[in-house]
Amino acid sequence: MGTKGRQSFNIGKFSVPERKQSNMASSKRFQVAVFVLVGFLCTVVPLAIRRVWQNRLEIGPETTVLSGPLTPYGIPDYISELNRIGQEGVTAENNAAVKLLEIVEVSPQREEALQVLLKVMGLTRSPDGPRLKRISPLALEEVGGSLDQQNQDSGKVRDEAAEACLAPWKAGSYPYLERWISKNEAMLEVLVEGSKRSRYFIPQRSGLPFYSRSELADTVREIHLLLLTTAMREYGEGRLEHSGELALSAYRWSLRLRTSVWYGDRLVSNSMSSTAAMTLARILEAEVAGPFLDRWESEFQETTCNDDSAEIENRASRYEHLNLFLLPIAADEKRPPSEDEKKTDWREVNLCLRQINHIIDRFVVLLRTPSYPKRLHEIEAIALEPVDSSLPLTRGDYQVFETWRSIYRSITGSEARIQARRRLLELEFALAKYRRDNKSWPEKLEALTPKYVATIPIDPCTDTANWIYRKTETGFDLYSPGLNEVDELIDIAMTGHRGDDFGLFEIQAPLWEDEESEMESNSTEEEKGEDEEN
Repeated sequence: MGTKGRQSFNIGKFSVPERKQSNMASSKRFQVAVFVLVGFLCTVVPLAIRRVWQNRLEIGPETTVLSGPLTPYGIPDYISELNRIGQEGVTAENNAAVKLLEIVEVSPQREEALQVLLKVMGLTRSPDGPRLKRISPLALEEVGGSLDQQNQDSGKVRDEAAEACLAPWKAGSYPYLERWISKNEAMLEVLVEGSKRSRYFIPQRSGLPFYSRSELADTVREIHLLLLTTAMREYGEGRLEHSGELALSAYRWSLRLRTSVWYGDRLVSNSMSSTAAMTLARILEAEVAGPFLDRWESEFQETTCNDDSAEIENRASRYEHLNLFLLPIAADEKRPPSEDEKKTDWREVNLCLRQINHIIDRFVVLLRTPSYPKRLHEIEAIALEPVDSSLPLTRGDYQVFETWRSIYRSITGSEARIQARRRLLELEFALAKYRRDNKSWPEKLEALTPKYVATIPIDPCTDTANWIYRKTETGFDLYSPGLNEVDELIDIAMTGHRGDDFGLFEIQAPLWEDEESEMESNSTEEEKGEDEEN
């Protein structure tokens, strides 16, 4: 029976009112909409979250290598890790940098930073102690306010020093240089003592250095010039024993910097060791060096090169340059991030880091290869490989690849050259002792064995003992033909360059010996003239 004013529909035994049926249809539509919305959210939101989560720096062995601790910038604290590596085995007694920090002269503005560094290293220094006079501050002190004149005077000192460290000279030859040396004579003993220490380490802190590393590098270069130029002055004035001691000290300082974990220190070391080896070789060539050769050689043999494993060398370089790569991209806690920094696509950075580490891993394997020629050849091959242009790299990341390749090529090449210089100096000592005993240079290097050297050392540039040696009218030529094993120096007059050849080249007769021989010849001619008149 139906209800008044209300329609119904018979479904089997039951009758459903029309309004209730409409409500049920709406409910079903709502359920479907909710189901679709939930499905959409379950699909899209995780993807969005994943996309946001992925757009960050990935911390791990394949990208940042170190996993922590993190700096306020959100990257691993590479500086602290480098400090930890660098100070292993370093004490106040064996650290050559301690002697440097005792005498370094700093401006009043930098004194506070230096005091912080000394405190971290557990050091103190007398406020009234002797200080190394730097070239530029000395020019400021003596010239006054004229900046142009200061720069000119500083440049003259450096120009004279570059010339004076390669040939013997006497007082009065280099007025600007002598003025600087006279201000630092008291430093020589401290520098000689510091060079006898076996390590070199100065810590840094994250963000900013305790004390400017560029200033310290410049100070070390000036220490090097002071020792070498004074050594050649002592040579020129006939005080050869002191001359050899100073030159050996300069060579030791160059090798001490090789023990530093900081890449910049090792770069300074490379140029220093080249000049020091050349200067020391010239002193060994002096005919009057005979009485001192055995003692000098003993000290030289105690001066070992940095033979740390390739792992330490690579780990230090990798950490330092990962830090330099990531810091400019990371948000700076002291200021709001720029628009470019907000747009940083960290997925691209992560991809770039993976590629960089892949390349470095290949270099690490190569640097364990005993053969230097093979090592250099393979690294050069990697350096010439084109970068994958399909990689979505921006912000000059391609330059990062090229920089990293050049860094490891430099590490390997400099290591080979430093080892080659050391072995050339071993031969220089043997040649000098041969001449002391036989009054002449040998015709061939084989004449040195076994009395003066057990065996002819291997040339790391060729992996053979095929050094090029030529006796000349004024001395001899001794060098490596280089990786190409071709004697290019013999054609230098025609080509104007020595190509791949590498070594300590012809030593000229010392200036003060030339002057004595000229005086003897002049006196002989005067005696002959007097005899003819009589």
